[in-house]
Amino acid sequence: MYDILMVEDEKELAALLRLYMEKAGYIVQWAASGEEALVCLQKGMPKMLILDITLPGIDGFAVCREVRKTGSVPILIISARVGKEDQLNGFRLGADDYIEKLMIKTTGGEQLIKNLSGGNQQKVILSRWMAIDPKLIILDEPTRGIDVGAKAEIEKLIHEFSDKGISVLFISSEMAELVRNCDRILVLRDGRIMGELMGEEISEKSIMETIVTGKEK
Repeated sequence: MYDILMVEDEKELAALLRLYMEKAGYIVQWAASGEEALVCLQKGMPKMLILDITLPGIDGFAVCREVRKTGSVPILIISARVGKEDQLNGFRLGADDYIEKLMIKTTGGEQLIKNLSGGNQQKVILSRWMAIDPKLIILDEPTRGIDVGAKAEIEKLIHEFSDKGISVLFISSEMAELVRNCDRILVLRDGRIMGELMGEEISEKSIMETIVTGKEK
């Protein structure tokens, strides 16, 4: 009997997820549609169900509803549909967690991370950290050299870490990026702390002023 039933219609993404889970020691069964998932579930309940929402035929919400009629298996929804209504609907139907799907572009599950684009490499690494539920993450220039779309996705992930109570130490030379993502900033010049900004004090202007006029602390 398998440990995890993964219901995902994107073949490349399913292969990538399956590869990582099997490397971690789990036995994974893949279903490409809601109908396939229900057939698998009739044969026995897995230890965990990973479920996409947008599926051909029966969607993920319907699968979740059917599972909860008879079983208490943990259900993790991973979907690109992240609107509040979709998330609330997932939880109402019995999902235990609802995570945004990372749009990682690969040629297949066997592709090495080093051969991915810079933005996709960053998203893979961040997704690994999400899986181990850390207390602190240190990010040193996490968006350097990647495109605007990938940068926005990574910044969104950083906010999700914070919302879950994970501390994030964010190191960046881009002032606009710091203003968007930080609630406390230590300004460094030549490796020395020149000042501290918090809350409403944080702006590009105040960061620059601290760099120029701040006194070493």
